[in-house]
Order: sequence, then C-alpha cells, then structure tokens
Amino acid sequence: MAFTEPEAAMIGRQPVEVPPDVRRLQVAFADVDRGYTDEVVDGMVIVDVRRFSGKVLGATVVGPRAGELISVFALAMKNDLAFHKWYGTVWPYPTYAMALGQLVDDHMTETVTNVGREFAGWARGRLRR
Repeated sequence: MAFTEPEAAMIGRQPVEVPPDVRRLQVAFADVDRGYTDEVVDGMVIVDVRRFSGKVLGATVVGPRAGELISVFALAMKNDLAFHKWYGTVWPYPTYAMALGQLVDDHMTETVTNVGREFAGWARGRLRR
C-alpha cells in the first residue's frame, strides 16, 4: 500500500503476461456511479482470478479508497473466497466498492457463458450419436 495521490495498493501475484488459466478483469472508477459523482477520471481495480473457479490470485487498486478496497481482496485470498461466493453481494451505493461487484458480475457472466457454450457443444456431440 502506498499512501500517494492517487492511492495505490497491490496484493498477490502480478504477472506481466497472464497465463491461459487466469483471467484479468478491470473496472475503471470513472465507470462506477461514485467515481462519476466525484468526477474521478483516473483510477481502477484490476484483479487476476482463475478462469472457472474464480479464485483470487492478485489485485491492484489505484485511486480513491485503494487502501480500504484492497482489504476485501486480502480477506478473499486468505479465506479462499472465490468470486462465485461473492456473487449476489449487495454493495453499498454509491461507493467505490461497487467496482468490486462489477468485477464479480463480469467474471460470472463470462464463466456462465463459457460453461454454457461447452455444455452445448458436448450436448450436440451426444445428440449426433
């Protein structure tokens, strides 16, 4: 954690190249309502998670409240709280924490879509027999 302006915080691994079994998700603070109302133009949350399990491997937060938001990722990593366990969490509105909810939603949407595609491919193969 660096108490700079803007704040910056990191936890876990931060690979330069993301391996195929890892997904890097990013949400800009300007894209969440609190960032919009505070007129934040810079700042983001970046998280690396395992593709299907959603296990948090590392996170970077740059911008307002970075020092507070990084603790959510620390808790998740310490207790193996994968993103699917975060799903359905009601985040206070409007806060920067809503960026975390957006990351989870993005992960779940992509994961469910991919699993659905894989299942559909498997089912088509089974039906052709």
